[in-house]
Amino acid sequence: MVCDFMHDIPERVARYDMAIIVQNFIIKKYFTLDQLNSRIILYQYGIIENKNFPPKLNQSNLNNGSIIMSASEMLCLVRNFGLIVGELIPKSSKNWKLYILLRTIVDLCCAWSIEPECSKLLDSLVTEHNRLYMEII
Repeated sequence: MVCDFMHDIPERVARYDMAIIVQNFIIKKYFTLDQLNSRIILYQYGIIENKNFPPKLNQSNLNNGSIIMSASEMLCLVRNFGLIVGELIPKSSKNWKLYILLRTIVDLCCAWSIEPECSKLLDSLVTEHNRLYMEII
């Protein structure tokens, strides 16, 4: 069995996670969709991700529970979302915790090298992610 990170995480899991996370933050009035889109556009992504920065999000995607963008754009959004809006979000929020779990899973999966013990950590992170996701939806 072969896994394809770009199809499994950015184009599947993150697409649904980020839709739920963003929608819930908007509902809780931590920011509006316009404010988020403005921050996405104005954020300085740097040289590495400058070509793959995410497009504006639209309400219909959020309502459908799935943000549509390329895998590299979604990866960029997940990697930078905490810096884009982090100061607006209470750290005790379950949705914030879900984002942090997703971000940690992405970081671990994208690492240049990992130790054998990391498979146990990844298993634990995915289990906690799935539990929290089911609790939130």
